[in-house]
Amino acid sequence: CLAISDELVMNSRQLYKYLYKNIRRLPSDLQNYYRSHVRGQFNSHSDEEPERVRQLIQKGIQDSDWLFYTKVVLI
Repeated sequence: CLAISDELVMNSRQLYKYLYKNIRRLPSDLQNYYRSHVRGQFNSHSDEEPERVRQLIQKGIQDSDWLFYTKVVLI
């Protein structure tokens, strides 16, 4: 199973590493898009307040669970 839990991601760097590493499990035609998207999102939110960072991490976990489930497990 590719789902990530809150306990595995304590900070934004760990989430970035997890996402970037697992993008290679996506179909090859989607990998460049998601690499660029992840990098861009992290760069655009680099100056957020700690509470907002926690919210973004939670959203990133939810979105990645959905993405990796629908694009890897169901295909």
